[in-house]
Amino acid sequence: MPDLTDIELIERETYYIVCNQSHFYKVGKNEGSILVRLKNGVCINEVSQQLGLSINELLNLLKSFEDRGMIQPQEDLHLLYFRFPLLSPDHILGRLANTIRRNKTFFCFLLFIANYVITLGITMLILSHREIFKYNIFQLNIYEIIYSMLILFITLGIRELCHGLAYKYFGGYVGKLGILFVFFLPVIYCDIRGNRTQMTKVQKAITAFAGIYCNTILLSISSILFFIGIRSSYLIILLYINLITICVNLIPFIPFDGYHVLDTVFGIPDLYKKSFIGVSNVFRHCSREEKIIGFYGIANWIFIIVSLYVGVVSISGILTKI
Repeated sequence: MPDLTDIELIERETYYIVCNQSHFYKVGKNEGSILVRLKNGVCINEVSQQLGLSINELLNLLKSFEDRGMIQPQEDLHLLYFRFPLLSPDHILGRLANTIRRNKTFFCFLLFIANYVITLGITMLILSHREIFKYNIFQLNIYEIIYSMLILFITLGIRELCHGLAYKYFGGYVGKLGILFVFFLPVIYCDIRGNRTQMTKVQKAITAFAGIYCNTILLSISSILFFIGIRSSYLIILLYINLITICVNLIPFIPFDGYHVLDTVFGIPDLYKKSFIGVSNVFRHCSREEKIIGFYGIANWIFIIVSLYVGVVSISGILTKI
């Protein structure tokens, strides 16, 4: 019996939509009702008796769904990152989302305060940027390195949960929270690649920017503390980490916030995967969407090649100094 925990089933008038992470499938009413029963915990023997089908017929149907990748978790192949899921925060985030819905006035007040802090913090960052960027983050002692890694994990965990909270607020199903290896470096991720068919473009954009918004608040608080006279190296490390995280997540060539915003704006599902085989579209007559995929594909390949080159050169430089 396959695990149906992570799939979503949306009923339409004459069919069902099956969502497996970021992949969508359309099945008939009968097939969809079978999946709904099994997902709700009805054993296969009961389903067999209710629908008048043999066990073998049901197993063969499920096997065909598995072969199509419909009811098994699928991991999109990416040349620069790998995922390792740990736990599911969906229930906790659901309770937080319900609390926000019941206290919208107070939540709007908190957003007003947060926006004020961001405005003040960015202003102070600009005013004191020369002093801040004098600090060399490549000359850290062992305690500062350990602190940096700890702060990185904590801030990334918070920002990913902010993504999940926004997604849950708009009715999505939050998948696993886990560790993501980017350029072979471990970071935290929260899987919100589930069904987005019910979300508007504005809701998708808010969900994508929720993490950057969180980092901007932390960056602004750090800038304010630095401006008023706190010159601790640990505070500057916190500032740098959030600033770098914001910049990296705006890069549209890896499936972070910038990519999801770009995907939402253009409305092209699986833009990343299509771009690798769509590069030739640039050199032939085709639709506007295919042209966009082609140009994005060229930019994507350039980014990957440059990133790998910089990574190899950096590692080689480090090894030669050891």
